[in-house]
Amino acid sequence: MLKLNEQILAQSPSVALKEESGVFELVSPLGDVLELMCRPGLELGTPQRVSFDPARKRSDNLWVITKIAESPST
Repeated sequence: MLKLNEQILAQSPSVALKEESGVFELVSPLGDVLELMCRPGLELGTPQRVSFDPARKRSDNLWVITKIAESPST
């Protein structure tokens, strides 16, 4: 499980976040910045595009994934 503000690189966000819970910032290899909420035992949510940052493009085709919030209490 990722800790708050922890950052990883992954080829596939869906695989990397399969067992995670919380809110995550995803930066695509092309520089698109997305937010995604994950809850354990459920399908991954629909990513919401936040912005585009060409300065964050990567040549290695990896996604940058950062946990930005814990899951809201149910």
